[in-house]
Amino acid sequence: SKLTSTDASDNNTTYTLTSAEVGKQVRGVVSYLDGYGTQESVPSTGAVLTSSAPKTQSLTLATPSKPALRSGVSATSSIAYNVSTGEKSLTGIGASLFFDSTQLTVGTAGDPFQTGLIGSSIIADTKNEDGDAKTDKILSLSYADFTGNFPGTGTTLPLTLANLNLVPTTTYSGTTLHLKGTPAVGYTATGADLTLGYNAAPVVNANLPTLTTNRDRPFTYTLRSDLFTDADSTLTLSATTSTGSTLPSWLSFNPTTRTFSGTPTSGGTVNLNVTAADELGSVSTPLTLKVREVQS
Repeated sequence: SKLTSTDASDNNTTYTLTSAEVGKQVRGVVSYLDGYGTQESVPSTGAVLTSSAPKTQSLTLATPSKPALRSGVSATSSIAYNVSTGEKSLTGIGASLFFDSTQLTVGTAGDPFQTGLIGSSIIADTKNEDGDAKTDKILSLSYADFTGNFPGTGTTLPLTLANLNLVPTTTYSGTTLHLKGTPAVGYTATGADLTLGYNAAPVVNANLPTLTTNRDRPFTYTLRSDLFTDADSTLTLSATTSTGSTLPSWLSFNPTTRTFSGTPTSGGTVNLNVTAADELGSVSTPLTLKVREVQS
């Protein structure tokens, strides 16, 4: 390729080369008119352009399936691998995922990437290499191929090394995971952090009384506003029969006003469940409505 500039003011011109020129020979040629009007040119000595950018193997953590968790609600993520040079014939990499086992259990979903894998295990964090005193366990993945075939010419980058299951403990309150890398010779390694928040569960604050009404008489009942609370979420209310079926045709529930209403068409007992749900789950409380037969 050729870069051309006309500079009638004798000012310096700066050219910014890109990675596309790495490995190519670069030579500058200055052309000018001398005092006699003759076109002259002065070439420089050619040089092969090399890159001063570090060669980097990068490890990243995928956005979790749920950004906030609580006991009983798990999430998934994954460890991905890439390399700045695009080279697929290296000697390997080590991936260490540091986590706090009082908050989270970490495991792989299925087998990790197999080429060059010499070890996959949970080990104790005894050296605090991530600088976080709260982490006490490491999910360790070790890849080594002394023939220089990692991750292999047939692979596509970026590459998923492992899919992860993240399971909160009963004492979970939020946590941060740290991913560190041990690079191949001649490379540096970058890692990543993943912070998982805490999402409180909805709470039932009271038992509902047994309600009584008469057949063929209009019925209405409004739930108390603090029947359910949630420290960090807006709740969505719903109502079904105790078996999970839709309400009787004569009975409706307005979740915005928290109100049941309708005119019963027959006597008997109607057993209901009132449910409050947030992003991760729900809680329910029973409600019994007795409809009395009335002599006409």
